[in-house]
Amino acid sequence: MKQTKLLNKHDNDPCWDKQITEERIKYLESELAARHRLDGWVIKGLQKELDMLNTDKKEYEPMNNGSKYYK
Repeated sequence: MKQTKLLNKHDNDPCWDKQITEERIKYLESELAARHRLDGWVIKGLQKELDMLNTDKKEYEPMNNGSKYYK
C-alpha cells in the first residue's frame, strides 16, 4: 500500500505563517492589556515574545512557494 501525504488546508496558502504570527501578536497584546492580573515574570516573557514577533514581522516576506525568508 502506497502512503500519501495528507495535506492541510493551509499548505497552499503562502501567507499562513504570517497569519499565525498576527494572531499570536493579537493574543499577546490582549494578555499584556490585562497585566494587572499577571506575574512579573510572565509579563516579561510575554513582552519579550511580542518584541521578537514584531521584529520578525517587519522582516517577513512570503515567497511564491509558501516558505518565508528574511531580508
